[in-house]
Amino acid sequence: MFAENLKIALRAITANKMRSILTVLGVMIGVAAVIAVVSLVQGMQYKISADLRDIGSNYIEVFPDPGEQRNPFLQKMPDLTVDAVVIAAQIVTALQTLVSRETSPRAPVVATLGSIHGGSAFNIIAGEVVIQGTLRTFDAAIRERLLQRMAELASGIAAAMRGSCEFRLESAAPPVVNDAAMAGLVAEAATDVLGADGVVPFEPLMVGEDVAYFLDARPGCFFLLGGAPDSGPVLHHTAEFQVDERCLLIGYRVMSAAVLRLLEPD
Repeated sequence: MFAENLKIALRAITANKMRSILTVLGVMIGVAAVIAVVSLVQGMQYKISADLRDIGSNYIEVFPDPGEQRNPFLQKMPDLTVDAVVIAAQIVTALQTLVSRETSPRAPVVATLGSIHGGSAFNIIAGEVVIQGTLRTFDAAIRERLLQRMAELASGIAAAMRGSCEFRLESAAPPVVNDAAMAGLVAEAATDVLGADGVVPFEPLMVGEDVAYFLDARPGCFFLLGGAPDSGPVLHHTAEFQVDERCLLIGYRVMSAAVLRLLEPD
């Protein structure tokens, strides 16, 4: 879904559909924050992401080298096989060292391999494994270097174990960067609606947002709207996710106040 949203955003920009748009305002409900609180930051807000997904988009696929024996039924003679699961396990472990041993501890980087799929039965040697994950950082140079190193490291490990692998990257959103003037305008509008205590700054987050493309094309502001339920803060993308819908009216009032400020004559 995220990758598809990125494509939609890119199509809108490349088709010049933003030629009459001067500014961009966006909001996301933050269910880790209490209701009646607006959070925003001036400058960079979200990370540069590089998702590693399935075939056709972003992924690492491990399989035996074409010159090696890949009969999956030779589990009784493992010396005659190339086990993609064992290779994948080594790759997963080694990729973590790109963060711990090849990146400064002062540079925020997260490498998560959240999905591994391979094999068809417990007693059959797997001929192929697909690893999916994401790389998150605030630094574009670090991102490019680590993506290159991921491909090099995975290919090197697979080759050393008589296999091979393919690394692909498709969706990678740029960072969400708020325009300082627009962030200030939204903060003033939110203060008018909620009072000074209702507007709080926050540290940059390691999430990906397609609104980044729009903010790259036009000055604007993307802010968080507190919407945690009465039971307490919850996280997005979990089974416990729920929103206190009373926040929707607050978001509408803040957005309306910001738009009215934009329409005021200089």
